[in-house]
Amino acid sequence: MFRPLFARDRIIELECVEESVKALFRAIETGDDSVASEKGTFSREVNVLPLIFRFTLDNAIDFLFGEKIGSQEAAMKKEHGVQADETDQFAVNAGSNDFAQAVDEVTYWMVVRVRLQGLGFLGTSRAFREACAKIRIVSEHFVRKALARPASPESIGNEKRFDLMSALMEQTKDVAETRDQALAILFAGRDTTSALIIWTILLLGQNETVFEKLRRTIADSFPPEETAILDFAQLKDCRYLQHVLQETLRLQTLVPLNSRVAVRDTILPTGGGTDGTKPIAVRAGQAIYWNMYAMHRRADLWGPDALEYKPERWEDPARSRLLGGGWLYTPFSGGPRVCLGQQYALTEAAYCVVRLLQKYDRIELAPDSDAAMGRKVKKSLGTILSPVDLRARFRRA
Repeated sequence: MFRPLFARDRIIELECVEESVKALFRAIETGDDSVASEKGTFSREVNVLPLIFRFTLDNAIDFLFGEKIGSQEAAMKKEHGVQADETDQFAVNAGSNDFAQAVDEVTYWMVVRVRLQGLGFLGTSRAFREACAKIRIVSEHFVRKALARPASPESIGNEKRFDLMSALMEQTKDVAETRDQALAILFAGRDTTSALIIWTILLLGQNETVFEKLRRTIADSFPPEETAILDFAQLKDCRYLQHVLQETLRLQTLVPLNSRVAVRDTILPTGGGTDGTKPIAVRAGQAIYWNMYAMHRRADLWGPDALEYKPERWEDPARSRLLGGGWLYTPFSGGPRVCLGQQYALTEAAYCVVRLLQKYDRIELAPDSDAAMGRKVKKSLGTILSPVDLRARFRRA
């Protein structure tokens, strides 16, 4: 049912992403107390996490529900003390730190429940229930609006814009069911893409050589900023840009753990015995877990430089086919359950990175942050792996 949502003719519509990028830049420079130094003129130091979360939230809501909520702009108004009207208030709530913290709380307990399995009832708390209530308000807002609209079944699949809510309501009119289905795909659209962009900014800030090479590549591959909306085909064809995103996904796998449950008694060809090379029996109903984060960092699979950030490892065509065409590299899972939104996430992230490097020629991480000081970066593990902290300032090109 969701597959038409991610059809190629929808993914290539990038006008909304361009609008959201411009709002992101305004947010970076709002209340700007630029610092001029021998290194050039930098923006103020900003907390990048909420800005990118709002960027992807605005895009996801427009993409899924066909509505522009402008949470980035609403947050800027609030920061400047502008009184929000009813429309703005919903955008403020959706893009607020409270909402982001509620998402973190819920995803933390979701992972706890997965770990506890049969004792999942222990993986809850009052804070968890309160966070669920906050999150549901966002998707329920769109469900109630859709219920209030006159039915138009002929619009489903016929219009250029796929109507997610109408498609859901073809299956059920139950508010809770529709709300939760919409919420599931909203989570996927917001969280994975934002984490990919955030990790890319952090890693580019740590690796000046990669940053400079990518910036030169972008200058040679794309028209100057503000001249035109970037083209989907250009983003796909910019090989080094794709390699940067691939390497980010390898080193900081967004969904680090995954599992499947056997629908019948079966046998896996390897994994058993003392050396793990013998067959292993799996009973019906038994869960199998695997750790993609660890697999993507194994020196026996990726070489002695497995823990280094090296987009160049993807430049050899033979190796790229080996790594990208099998099961060694699965940031979006694989097989019949491969992530439906893979191309959407990669396109949105690529667009944001290109515009960011066109506008700014240096990313300077907060000097007291773990990322800048070479310490191990603290990570938040919910359903998505993301850094706990990313503060930075940006130098205008």
